[in-house]
Amino acid sequence: MKKYILFYLLLMIGCKETPPDPPQPDTGKRDYVWSIDQVYYGDLPGPIKLQNIWGSSARDVWGVNGDSPDVRDCLWHYDGTRWSRATAGTPITEFTGNKVVYDVWGTARDNVWAVGRKINRDTLSAFIMHFDGTSVVFHK
Repeated sequence: MKKYILFYLLLMIGCKETPPDPPQPDTGKRDYVWSIDQVYYGDLPGPIKLQNIWGSSARDVWGVNGDSPDVRDCLWHYDGTRWSRATAGTPITEFTGNKVVYDVWGTARDNVWAVGRKINRDTLSAFIMHFDGTSVVFHK
């Protein structure tokens, strides 16, 4: 009988109840509503159909339209107020073949990359463009 009492006492001492986990902070509702947005620009006959986007903030968003028939309409930038063509004055607008931008990505406002392809005289090649916050550099 002493064995059982000793066992019972050891069991009671060794099996303490663990305290409950501390309360977790409320993370808020996650019932986001996604919507489709259309971007219109100047004299273009219809909306710009952005296929890929990337942004560093609500005032720095980049978008590409790889199916654009006009190379000037394949890369766009949003400054928080309006969309504008991001190809003006860059080598991509030079008439050296058919160019298309397919994707855009970055790590910061001054480190944005866009990639695409060019067809010139039946030769297909890729290119990369880099925006450093001031100017665009075109890498063939």
